[in-house]
Amino acid sequence: MTFGMIFKQGDVVLVPVPFTNLKEAKQRPALIISNDFHNAKVDDVVICGITSNIKDEIHSVLLEQKDMKEGNIHFLSRIKADKIFTIHKSIIIKTLGRVDALILEKTKQEIQKLMF
Repeated sequence: MTFGMIFKQGDVVLVPVPFTNLKEAKQRPALIISNDFHNAKVDDVVICGITSNIKDEIHSVLLEQKDMKEGNIHFLSRIKADKIFTIHKSIIIKTLGRVDALILEKTKQEIQKLMF
């Protein structure tokens, strides 16, 4: 378990992501989008799902290995800025890496377009 670890905005983690019916979940990578102050103070983090289905969808950001500041993403993927979840840190299976600042900024922009 990773509970008690400090997670940072931009970390890519492996988590059980629920389907929209909330009856099933699959292990998937996700991007932590909550800020570092929040992440240090509470037991939850806010994430966006990441998919290897790379078709160009609204509110998504293409993620390639070259976009990883640390670690590996094993498939060409998309960050789904419209699939936002709050999860307890204890269900994070492991940290896979960290995206670079440009990808994080693009994701924030897509979230802003979605919300405002």
